[in-house]
Amino acid sequence: MRNSPSLNGINEEPFEENDSLQMEAFLSRDDEVYKIDVEQMENVRFFKWAWKEKSFNVTTRVLKSLTRAICSNLRRKESYCLWDLIRDIAEKENGVMNEEILNELIISFSKLGKGKAALEVFNKFGELGSVLNVDTYYFTIEALCRRHFLYGAWSVFEKMLDAGSLADGEKVGKIISWFCKGRRGKDAHAVYMLAKEKNKYTPLFAMIAEGPPPGNAVFNSTINGYSKAGDMGEALEMLKLMESWGLKPVVYTYTVIMSGYASGDQMEEASKVLREVKKKHSKLSPVTYHTLIGGYCKLRQFDEALQLLAEMRDFGIEPIVDEYDKLIQSLCLKAVDWETAAKVLEEMKEKGLYAMGITRALIGAVKEMEKEAVKTVEISAVA
Repeated sequence: MRNSPSLNGINEEPFEENDSLQMEAFLSRDDEVYKIDVEQMENVRFFKWAWKEKSFNVTTRVLKSLTRAICSNLRRKESYCLWDLIRDIAEKENGVMNEEILNELIISFSKLGKGKAALEVFNKFGELGSVLNVDTYYFTIEALCRRHFLYGAWSVFEKMLDAGSLADGEKVGKIISWFCKGRRGKDAHAVYMLAKEKNKYTPLFAMIAEGPPPGNAVFNSTINGYSKAGDMGEALEMLKLMESWGLKPVVYTYTVIMSGYASGDQMEEASKVLREVKKKHSKLSPVTYHTLIGGYCKLRQFDEALQLLAEMRDFGIEPIVDEYDKLIQSLCLKAVDWETAAKVLEEMKEKGLYAMGITRALIGAVKEMEKEAVKTVEISAVA
């Protein structure tokens, strides 16, 4: 059988009568021949021509083979043409479409980074006469998370729950991971709690139950998810579980827990974790102190922030410009304490560090503002 005409960049002359007969003949063969001759189907427009102009009989099996052929090559234009063809066929041919064909298209759009196109296919399932299944929900969530459309991904997950089609433990674990990476800690935690309620255990708990025990990276990722969600009780339980398996939490592990406490303005709890980590590690991370200093500045507890700044050197960490700048700006804007800010600025100079121009100007501005306020009070007193 000769090759089917190519329309890529060539004029769109009508196909010969024999082309339709040849296509129909080879599409009527066994599945084994589909796999061998599937390259003959890689032009959607030829398929569309055979169907519309030559009354080619489209079956589910034929359409499935076409979809696999197009989607396996991951060509954006061909995938969109296929989607147009699928909608057209579904309107005119009853009982041809099924979820396997549409899921294949969602996967293709996902790999091409076309999350919105994948969501469009998902939303058209009912109109196209197909039923959403567990894989449909999962593949659509994956496509949306790849493009950071996390709000849409959460919406699809809610629909999955409403349909009672929660994915298995491994897939749930991946969904949790995607939400964590997208800084949607609360959503990740909600997925975990729902999975736990439905006895759909994530890979972490499957690993614990079956052995061998998971490594630090798995525990750290889970603790990070809990901390971002503000579920500090679960984060600490996971820390204890980690230690019970003979694993030693690293500085990063404690830092994400401190960050969770700091985000919730629980600086007393965060400082307890700091005391604990200092007993177990001789050298801490700059991020650890950065997290706590930021938390204290947020609550206007500047004495504690200054104390941490001085303490950093004892653990082999030199404060960076950003640390000083943020502290000075907080002192000026929140405490209106230009004198302490000026002392911090002087300490910076002694260490060979130079504050940003806006930071230095801020100290001067607050100082002048205080002088003006004093003058106003004096004038009022005389009057």
